Amino acid sequence: MATEAEFLEVFRLGEAAGDAEVVRVVGDRLAGVWLGWSRVREVQNLAARSLAVQTSATTLMCGGLASHRLGDRGAALLFYEEALAIRREVGDRAGEAVTRYNIAMIHRDAGRLAEAVQELEITVALDRAVQHPDLEADTAILEKVRAEITAAE
Repeated sequence: MATEAEFLEVFRLGEAAGDAEVVRVVGDRLAGVWLGWSRVREVQNLAARSLAVQTSATTLMCGGLASHRLGDRGAALLFYEEALAIRREVGDRAGEAVTRYNIAMIHRDAGRLAEAVQELEITVALDRAVQHPDLEADTAILEKVRAEITAAE
């Protein structure tokens, strides 16, 4: 197994050569590990560097997750919306469900509960259509946000 330093060097070389595939694969792998370790600033920097060479939904999602964890909901929403467009374009319905869930959580955090419910309703419908393993959890959060709306009225 390669070390983190070796992955970073491969990423750097791919970046220097403008090799979009190397940058995407290695960058997304590093970002996934770093997010697990809560190294969000590093993920945000890596995503920006990666997006200068290539654009993938996964890289955009990493940028969105890092931005959201840093409290920058506006930037996170922009990343997620761009990822959503790619996922819809390629017909990745499971990925669309995950992306819409993240968009819903941005709206919820911002107090835009009706918008969160709209996204979650689509998420749940997509989950059902693709038999996504998050169907039960996503349905539960949809009901919870609906209850939050009722409680706020």
